[in-house]
Amino acid sequence: MSGLFFGFLEAESDMEISEAYAIFNPTLITSFLNNQSIITSRMTGRDSSTIFAKQDWRFSDDADKKEFIYKKYRQRCQDIAWNEDLNVPILLAVHGTDFHVAMAIASTGFAALSSLDAGWYGAGVYFTTYAMYASPYFVSRKDPAVLLSFVTLGNVFPVTENHTAKNSLLGKVLTAGYTSHYIGLDSKGVVPDFSKIKLEETNPSDFYDEIVVSQEPQICPVYIIRISTTKLRSIVDRWDRRDKSKTVTEKPAEDAVKTSKSSRITSGMWKMGKK
Repeated sequence: MSGLFFGFLEAESDMEISEAYAIFNPTLITSFLNNQSIITSRMTGRDSSTIFAKQDWRFSDDADKKEFIYKKYRQRCQDIAWNEDLNVPILLAVHGTDFHVAMAIASTGFAALSSLDAGWYGAGVYFTTYAMYASPYFVSRKDPAVLLSFVTLGNVFPVTENHTAKNSLLGKVLTAGYTSHYIGLDSKGVVPDFSKIKLEETNPSDFYDEIVVSQEPQICPVYIIRISTTKLRSIVDRWDRRDKSKTVTEKPAEDAVKTSKSSRITSGMWKMGKK
């Protein structure tokens, strides 16, 4: 787990792990695998290119910029070895939150949240594949934690629309015909100025991502990482995005908390150790 956290997810040493828990929830696992099978069947079927795997964004006015973002998505997928054998990639992604909320999600899934993010880049559950980028979502929490999840994006819509533009995706449902939004952003959480990026670059500086999915079966929580508060001040100073107002306060739904005890009968949580 730590190899992925400090490797693929690019967590820095300032993000100290105090505790880590492995999640085993058969209900969520089965739902995720069934959804992965359905999406794979649809996207590799005979009519996939026009229905379930369409890419009509390639005919848009900013097709070159969307292609750049799409290539970044594919690159992140290729950075994980298990995707070599999958027709539809699975990403490992981070959701920053509070430990209490993370525990509720581990028990009953993201339905445990009473509200989801209306979002600058579409309505749904937000993730990122960069741990440090997620820090503003948990550093201010009383008991900061990150939830690591497998996420199936399926048919990806690459977002280049700025949240302040006329064509903004602010609060809108996911683009018709697509099962996720993938957004390339700078460290402030804003779509970058593409005039300052060479689109042929493979590793531009100050480039991160956000992922938006709307269907819970696209997500399978696998680890909860409790973050030590010892060095959080240095993280806050470097990753402050307080001018970004798209986040919502997550609250575990009451029914999720009430059913957490019974959920433990068919699911498990294993503490992996302390640093």
